Amino acid sequence: MAWAGNVTLYDTDGVARRSLRYGLDAGGDVEQIVARMVDEVVSLVEGRRDIPVASIQDGAAELDILPHALRERLPEGVPRWQLVDFHHAVGYLDAVIAARDDGDPHDMRGMYRLWLLDEDDGAERVVRHLRREAAKSDLEPAVATATNAALTYFEKRRPLMSYKAAREEGMPIGSGATESTCALHQLRVKHPGSQWKVPGLRGVITARGL
Repeated sequence: MAWAGNVTLYDTDGVARRSLRYGLDAGGDVEQIVARMVDEVVSLVEGRRDIPVASIQDGAAELDILPHALRERLPEGVPRWQLVDFHHAVGYLDAVIAARDDGDPHDMRGMYRLWLLDEDDGAERVVRHLRREAAKSDLEPAVATATNAALTYFEKRRPLMSYKAAREEGMPIGSGATESTCALHQLRVKHPGSQWKVPGLRGVITARGL
């Protein structure tokens, strides 16, 4: 595993205008990459305290270092959001639908997205639905496994799924810019047959980020 992150600037229409990309090999100190990212964010908002800052990640516990650093270092009064990446979250729900393998006759794929994007308590509604499904006694093993995984994920992260409110404020809700950063780094360093020593890998990742 390696580390990748980005600081993306959006205009008032919600259009991404610039991404600053950061990468670090698995043996590096993740606090360094986080400090660099937060330095950039702080420098951007120091003169404009009305600029909102959104931290969007996939919800893994080891990634909490970034929102923690933002909470500690952002100046008072800066609007801030912490969200679980929407696309990662619905991936758990799509896995449930795929496990059922019944053609999704009730369009639950669309319903889940509708609840999360258009309802204030969308994540809570998803949890209630998953609980009812998980309680059924006739679930096939694959369906039960996928349902319980989705239920665990959503139960733990409901407070970070305020997608409707975030969209109303013009905030992004997906970490597509970060996924793009990961793809750019991988495109450069994962050539067939290639092997890297740490200094060379770090140099290439840095050059790719620039």
